[in-house]
Amino acid sequence: VAVTRLDPEGVLPVGIGLLAVLFAQGFGRSQAAEANSAKLRGGFYIPSPSLGVLGRTWSFEGISAPSRTAKVDVALGGAFAGLGAALLLCALGALRGNAADGLLLVEVNRLPLLLAQ
Repeated sequence: VAVTRLDPEGVLPVGIGLLAVLFAQGFGRSQAAEANSAKLRGGFYIPSPSLGVLGRTWSFEGISAPSRTAKVDVALGGAFAGLGAALLLCALGALRGNAADGLLLVEVNRLPLLLAQ
């Protein structure tokens, strides 16, 4: 389905949601690094023309790398924090939506055309 115009009511919640997930990932990653006594060096956001941003780069500070478990904890801490924020936003969107419209609007007669794209 091609977007012909920007919906001002839909752009702001999506943008805030993307920023909230990115903030949650960074916060979860920093909390996991602090719990493992590791220092993180912040990076930059990777832009995307379709989504706005793909994510944020990060690395550990210092010459000696922390243990393997610290690396895994930091990586998963950010991922799970982002997942939690995304699930929370999905629940809020489902509760905020109009039940008469349903959660997903699909025109059944155009479904084969949508799947063929």
